[in-house]
Amino acid sequence: MEDEDLIFSISEQSNYLCIDVKRPMTIELARRCGEGIATRCRENNINRFLIDLRGAPSLIQAAHDYHFAHRDMKDINMPRNHRGALLVDPEDQSHNFFETVMVNTGYATRVFRDKQSAITWLLI
Repeated sequence: MEDEDLIFSISEQSNYLCIDVKRPMTIELARRCGEGIATRCRENNINRFLIDLRGAPSLIQAAHDYHFAHRDMKDINMPRNHRGALLVDPEDQSHNFFETVMVNTGYATRVFRDKQSAITWLLI
């Protein structure tokens, strides 16, 4: 499931999954990313992940973000006890609505503009 758009790795301490997104986020890429996260977290007994979206603004319409949070996440079988940090560029506001719908759906998801803050939040 590895591809040139999504690079998956495990943190040095093996306590969270890292995903490096290499192009702007589309709904198709979001689904592939979600499937990859669910699979790799299950395989590695990890429930935390950091998605590096720097340089990868969201092109997803709000209605698709809503559908993703309410339907696709169930189809992906993503457990609600997982914690996901989204690392974005300082000026990027394009992922903010996604954070809102994910939180409203019961997923611990948060947008960060500083990597260390994201990691600290993941590990609490």
